[in-house]
Amino acid sequence: MRKIIGNILVILSVLFVLMILQLFHNNSGINILNAYTPGAENCYPPFVYGPNLVNAMQGPSQGTCPTSGPPADSHNDYTAWQGYAPSPYTPPGISLNWETENCTPSAKYGTGYLRITWTGNSSGSQQYIYLSSTYFENQGCSGNPYDWSCYDYVRFYIYNNECKNQSSTMITQSASIYDNNGVTINPGSVVLKPVDSGIWDIHWTASLNYIRNQYDLITGNYLDIHNINGFRINAIHTNFSNFPLTPPLSETHPSGSRQAIIYYDYLTLGASDALPEYGSPTNVNISTAGQGTGIMGALISWDYPSNPVPTPGIPITGYHIYRSLNSPGGGHPYVAVGIVSSYAVNNITDTTCPGGNTYCYKVLVLNNGPATSADFQKLNTINATYHESLLDDVPQYCGWVNAKPPTPTATWTPPPGGWPTNTTPSQSPTSTPTFTATTPPPAEDIAQAHVYPNPYNPDKGSRMFYVDNVPDKTKIYIYAMDGTLVKDGVFNSVDRRFAWNGLNKNGSRVVSGLYYLVLEDPAGNTRVLRIIVCYNCDPVYRP
Repeated sequence: MRKIIGNILVILSVLFVLMILQLFHNNSGINILNAYTPGAENCYPPFVYGPNLVNAMQGPSQGTCPTSGPPADSHNDYTAWQGYAPSPYTPPGISLNWETENCTPSAKYGTGYLRITWTGNSSGSQQYIYLSSTYFENQGCSGNPYDWSCYDYVRFYIYNNECKNQSSTMITQSASIYDNNGVTINPGSVVLKPVDSGIWDIHWTASLNYIRNQYDLITGNYLDIHNINGFRINAIHTNFSNFPLTPPLSETHPSGSRQAIIYYDYLTLGASDALPEYGSPTNVNISTAGQGTGIMGALISWDYPSNPVPTPGIPITGYHIYRSLNSPGGGHPYVAVGIVSSYAVNNITDTTCPGGNTYCYKVLVLNNGPATSADFQKLNTINATYHESLLDDVPQYCGWVNAKPPTPTATWTPPPGGWPTNTTPSQSPTSTPTFTATTPPPAEDIAQAHVYPNPYNPDKGSRMFYVDNVPDKTKIYIYAMDGTLVKDGVFNSVDRRFAWNGLNKNGSRVVSGLYYLVLEDPAGNTRVLRIIVCYNCDPVYRP
């Protein structure tokens, strides 16, 4: 009897263990799809499932982990991604890889990858896929998966199937990061070349230090890296009319829509020591750019770092300049005012600095990760941003900047005898109407500014962006998210409005994304507005 009871207990124990394993394997009874299991992260060759993995974008587990613990790779974690599109349009199609398609890659890691069907027309697409932080699988910092403060970068891999899409048109890929305070950062885009080799050699990688340093003027916050709310992969930016695939009749899309198939795999974070930080150059000096009536703003200069390649294989690629919004005195918050994309340039002019005070700046030395060979660039490069130190880790430099001269006002001297009177022959010989110029409307407060269209599509409608209903001589600045000055000008009451054609100061088309519009009236009052530039939306003409 004792032996029988012992055997029964052994059987029950085995059944209990198998039940537990099955719960983990199917992700049953849990609301987080764990890709990371402490102590089991190396059970799946090539041993990539560990504390940095956010989402493996894969299908059913192949059961390759030891039976002593749950699998370290996710089971159907691709289902955590959700597709979105503006009503009434159909969201993007999300599925696992279709191995029957030509030129498909093997899974980058694990048992599959996301197959996304993006749909759009000549203006692009407003679709996107989103991963809520509820389903983050990484260990996180201090055990919190929403806390990415102890990582260097965020990355995912991309594959543009040349055989399926049959198009060589330009495609770019962007992504966005959200926090719990409503701050959204859109770091940048990468170019997707068509691939038929089956090899994943294209990725989107953004420095988390760079992202943390960006200040949102609207919400008044930096991105809270300790409380990430979600990760969004935007639809590819391209002219979809150059693709052969057409959407099914059962789906609802804008007229003229076509489809492109893009594969995605392995959303991951980079370890805190993955990339070096080069701090700030020495002898940073703040002075006035120009003299007299030619003052242009603040001149920021510095000494070249003594070694252009401080870490073997990772050269200095430029400098990022930030200005404190507190003058004098400096300190947080800082806003990006420009990037110098060369080691060999050691100065920049901040034309947005009004002068007449002491202004404080920080200059950060940039790198893009290993670049000793093309293969290293493919695997390691920070390509959607630059990598830099945190603002709090570099010194602040301050200096007096002279005020810009007032904008000269034209004075017209009438000719002898006064201005001629314009007349038009009348139908009645007894009446000759006299035409006089219309007086511009009185100056308005910048709080009443009309800014339109917003969203702004440079390819639709008037193809122009306008600012009006502001005081005469109001200065206008348009900045990209990284602080680069895209366009500036002065509102003229004679022209009645300021117009922008969607080109930057170099004459190139700006990319889709969020831009900041800064208005500064003659009294020095400022107002900051946001502009959405998109090539896949209809412009909205509400002042």
